Amino acid sequence: MISIAVLSLALTMGATDARTDAPLVPGAIELEDLGRYDSPRSFDDTVEYYERYFRGDRQRRWRHIVNLPTVRAQHVENRKKESGWSGINIYEHRGKVRIYVIPNLEYLTKPKAKSGKKKK
Repeated sequence: MISIAVLSLALTMGATDARTDAPLVPGAIELEDLGRYDSPRSFDDTVEYYERYFRGDRQRRWRHIVNLPTVRAQHVENRKKESGWSGINIYEHRGKVRIYVIPNLEYLTKPKAKSGKKKK
């Protein structure tokens, strides 16, 4: 009974990109290209998921990338510097909805501070 509750909670919360810790739509399928995912939802539903996820978060800014008959795309900018991702692109082309997580290379390649006691 508990495992079913945990599983349903995990499915509603979604997952994260393992490399950057960026949020992903529940059920997103990782593709061969690093940071790219196939969304199980429509473009509008995927955008709505992220709008709800980031509601009230002033560190995120939305931008239209393109809106053409064959391609639609939006970008979520992450203005938080201490984060593994700098943006998320959501786009639809030929009926497929994809998510691309843009890594924050400055943060990811920054040496981590060592914790613990100093050696004497």
